[in-house]
Amino acid sequence: MTKEKELREKLEVMLPRTKAGNDMLKAIISMAKQKGREEVIHDETDKDIVVTVRWFDGYLESFRARQIRAGEALLWLRLEDGKNRNIPLRNVRWYSLYPESHED
Repeated sequence: MTKEKELREKLEVMLPRTKAGNDMLKAIISMAKQKGREEVIHDETDKDIVVTVRWFDGYLESFRARQIRAGEALLWLRLEDGKNRNIPLRNVRWYSLYPESHED
């Protein structure tokens, strides 16, 4: 699904089904098209981190993340493209981070 289509679907739910709502939807979509690309907001906590996950089924997967939050049951990643990734730790054998927190 394209970003334009995703944006349109989300806005159709939020905006009223009136002429004014349709005009606003068209204006927002056209502004998004003019921008041409999605800007990812970075702040001072953003870092370039490689996260490697070994799943219980043996699959090894790597992610490039800007931010990471590790909880008791969930590993949350903000990926380089600005998307979020939630990894349930009950399905993970092990995971590693590079660089580690003491290697800044």
